Amino acid sequence: MSKYLSRSDEIYKEIESFEKYELTHCIAYEMGIRNEEVKKIINILDDLTYLNKNVEKNNFFNEFEDRNLWISMFIDILKEYDVYKCYTSDIEDIDNININTSYSIVNKLKMELEENYFIPYDGRSVILEGMEDEINLSNYFEPDSSQSRHINEILSDNSKDYYKDSYSVVDGYEVYQGAYDGDKNFNFNKIYPNFKRPLRTFNQMEFPINISLPKEEILAYIEKIKDNYDNKSSSIKNIFELLEEDINIDTIDYKNMSAKEWADCLYIYDYYKENFEISSSIKKDIVEDIQFKLTKYNGLKIRKEVKEIKNKKDTKYKIVSYADYIRNHCIDDIEDLDDDKHYYSSKTISQRNQLMKKLIEGKNPKYKVLVSK
Repeated sequence: MSKYLSRSDEIYKEIESFEKYELTHCIAYEMGIRNEEVKKIINILDDLTYLNKNVEKNNFFNEFEDRNLWISMFIDILKEYDVYKCYTSDIEDIDNININTSYSIVNKLKMELEENYFIPYDGRSVILEGMEDEINLSNYFEPDSSQSRHINEILSDNSKDYYKDSYSVVDGYEVYQGAYDGDKNFNFNKIYPNFKRPLRTFNQMEFPINISLPKEEILAYIEKIKDNYDNKSSSIKNIFELLEEDINIDTIDYKNMSAKEWADCLYIYDYYKENFEISSSIKKDIVEDIQFKLTKYNGLKIRKEVKEIKNKKDTKYKIVSYADYIRNHCIDDIEDLDDDKHYYSSKTISQRNQLMKKLIEGKNPKYKVLVSK
């Protein structure tokens, strides 16, 4: 069994910290980066990006031998990931292969990653020494031409004399504002999500909101629009409906879960996958190991005494921490604990793993449903 994968690992603690307003968005991303096709594309992009940045930094094409070495490394990367045949038209003329050939393939791979899996590639994992300033700290990747015009205006010569702008980053969002001196109307005034994880959703919608209005009125307005959208006869279409395209994914039933529950689910999936890849352990042993580790992390389910139950709607169980249970019962461990005292039953662990597999795996993974329908 795995000695290294722990529910206390930073990745699961961070997932557990996702806020409500960003939860589904971030969870979909976490599922996406666990998809084998996504991992393969990201690995290719990392290798090609590293190669390209080395060319930029060291002016690699100064010598003929350097160019031949680069071409050899470039083609080896495509062959290593078994995608060489996909790009034969780009590389059939060896004499004309250059850095632009690589960038062309990188852009095609980025497009495939975004359109088929909703995962943007930002190249943050490939930062060479001296090129740290190229890092894009924003997690928002939806294209917006009006934002580009606003930024170009800020960067234009003498813009400070006639264009006033403001930019701020707050937990969860970024604020961009701009206005021409003397004009009482905003030239640009937008808030963009800046969640803990990046994701292309292809289903963004803009509607003007007067932020000066009372919170209750703003929320009521958004709720009215959302209720319309969720209605089967809604007049609001998502991008796939508008273009009369089928996203080709069946919906999947899952209950709304907290960030903590999603972190548990992803831990279960990762633990299963890691152990099946490194050993021939039987499912029962893996389930029992996961069950023990999650109980140790989350606590034990202990039936309440009659006097502890406040009313008919009150739960019959309470959660007791692992440390308290060990101390109160003067024992060293909980290996022989009954199934119903564990935080998750063995049946629930198996069901959660199957749910994660349905959402994560395949060339048309169902996690996309979470943010696209």
